[in-house]
Amino acid sequence: FQRQAVARWLTDPHDGAGALAARVAVNRLWQQHFGRGLVATPSDFGERGERPTHPELLEWLAAEFVRSGWDVKWLRRQIVTSAAYQQAVASRAADVESDPQNAWYTRWQPRRLEAEALRDSVLDVAGLLDDRMLGPGQLDPQQTRRSVYFTIKRSQLMPMLTAFDAPDGTTGIAVRSQTTVAPQALWLLNDPLMRHAADEIARQVAPVPDPASQIRAVYQRVFQREPSAAERRVGTAFLSAAPANPEQLSLYCQGLLCVYEFLTLD
Repeated sequence: FQRQAVARWLTDPHDGAGALAARVAVNRLWQQHFGRGLVATPSDFGERGERPTHPELLEWLAAEFVRSGWDVKWLRRQIVTSAAYQQAVASRAADVESDPQNAWYTRWQPRRLEAEALRDSVLDVAGLLDDRMLGPGQLDPQQTRRSVYFTIKRSQLMPMLTAFDAPDGTTGIAVRSQTTVAPQALWLLNDPLMRHAADEIARQVAPVPDPASQIRAVYQRVFQREPSAAERRVGTAFLSAAPANPEQLSLYCQGLLCVYEFLTLD
């Protein structure tokens, strides 16, 4: 009964903390999609925290979130179908000059996928992702379930996740840091999971009759688009360099898994 009372108080927007909880939840979800929240200090809505950049938007989303029955899917749908989320990366010089920090969302700012999303994406495009729900956590770095099912053990952290700035679970991290360091490239090039994913993609496209068709199939699988003429030329030259090497296609697939376009949310 005590837990139930706390839950009721936490979600009561009139006589409890529901109004604040809704603002915090909205801000966290906004941060997940845009890289930063409407309030830049997601764990501090007090006097020492930052002021919201768009207070009216935060209040409206929080009120509608409560009115929807705290429906997270509804809230995500509102965010990803908004004009702000659908802005193009290319921007006008005037927009960059008037809004250098993109505080008014005049353009989309690409950012690298978080560690867990990056690992899951590699498994997904290779057709290896095990999307079963629920069950115990695991410590095997080569397991193919979603990264959320890793057991967090301080003495046995997942190398790939830590390389890409995942927290160690000992302290709460409101905003993750994003570094670019050599171990990340080394993981992409040498980790057995990456090699296995590349081998699997190559195995699936190998029956395609010619290099041009193989390149097209790989691009559709990895990037969900057609390759450009320049990309076709580079791919054809790479695959033709060692046509008798059965690993050449796998190396090509792994190379595409390492490029900026795959690693970045655009």
